[in-house]
This record gives sequence, structure tokens and C-alpha cells, in this order.
Amino acid sequence: GLLIGALLDEDPDCKVLVLIDENLDLCDENGLRRMKSGSKMMGSFLENMPTLKRDRVLALVRSANDSSGDQADYTRRTHGFCPKTATNKEDFLEILETEWPKRFGLKPKINIFDEFDNEEGSISGDDLREVVASVDVLLQGKSFRDIPWSHLWSALHSLKGDIMISENEEFDSAAQAISSMRGSEAPDDFDERWKSIRESIMKGIDDLL
Repeated sequence: GLLIGALLDEDPDCKVLVLIDENLDLCDENGLRRMKSGSKMMGSFLENMPTLKRDRVLALVRSANDSSGDQADYTRRTHGFCPKTATNKEDFLEILETEWPKRFGLKPKINIFDEFDNEEGSISGDDLREVVASVDVLLQGKSFRDIPWSHLWSALHSLKGDIMISENEEFDSAAQAISSMRGSEAPDDFDERWKSIRESIMKGIDDLL
């Protein structure tokens, strides 16, 4: 929410596209993991935004649950639906070419995919290095036990989402290793697991080159 608000404040003429997963794995105030509805959270956020800002946001819900009833719920809470099967830029652009004019009454002035590094729309190696670095920064000079697990898990979960965009054996291995750490607290061998995950991702990045 803070990032969306900052983007809207930085450029009064910009419009912001938000993609939010329907099933969010989050920690509550007691550190317990809970599944939250992304569409409900986004709907509440939109309701509390000033009208002039809300009118510049296009929020789409990503979900594998695509029944007519589910899609109606997503659209009622936000602005539309983006199936998880849309994993390449062509599929997503087709959706955006419908949803963007429906929301704003005009087509994007630029091709939002101009900065993609390859035809599949996969995340670039440099972007992945930055995400890995964000986890390293959390751990820098600290024991993983000194960091709230919710913070570490959030960073790892985000990293998992990024590497799953590309078809790569090393990324698949890293994603599975991240999933294996799901729980209410960090595993005792977190340092060893993170080292292995990091190495797999770096090998995967080399494969992209």
C-alpha cells in the first residue's frame, strides 16, 4: 500500500497497475501463518484511498480459481481477473489490452514490455540478483535468529515467485527448497539451506546468459 501511494504521489499523471495473488500466505501479529484473500485486502485498500488516487489504479487479481463465481467476486472487490495460466507477455498483454481501456478509457501510451529481456517475459538475471541481494541485506551482520521469521519468509516467498516465472531446473530446485521452509519459525539449519538456495539461483542465472 505504501509503495502504491508513493508512486501515485511521485507522478500526479501516472496510472498504476497492481497484480495481487488471491491466496496470500502472511503472518499475523502473533507470528502465526494465515492465508488471506488478496482480493479482499485489495478491495479494502481501494475503498480507503482518496477518490482521485483510486481512479488512477488498475488492480487485477491473479488466481488459479477461475469459475464464474470466483471471477465475479474478484471483479466486485477490484477491477478484474488475471488467470495464473497467463505466464508469458503475449497472454498478459492480451488481458491488459482489454482491462486497461475498460478502466481508463484509453490504451497505454507505451509498450510496458519494452524493458523485458526476452520473448517469454521472464525476469532478467540482473533483477534476480537484486532480489537475492535483498535477502542478503536482511542477513548482513546478523544471525537469522535475530530477524523476525515473517520478514525473512516474506522475502523468500517473493523470491520464489520471481524464479518460478522461468523454466529452469536450478530455479525449480530453489523454489522447492524455499517451500520446504514453510512454517511458523525458521528451520535450525536455515543458513545451510539459504546457501544452497542461493547457489542454485546463481547457477540458474548463469544458464539464462
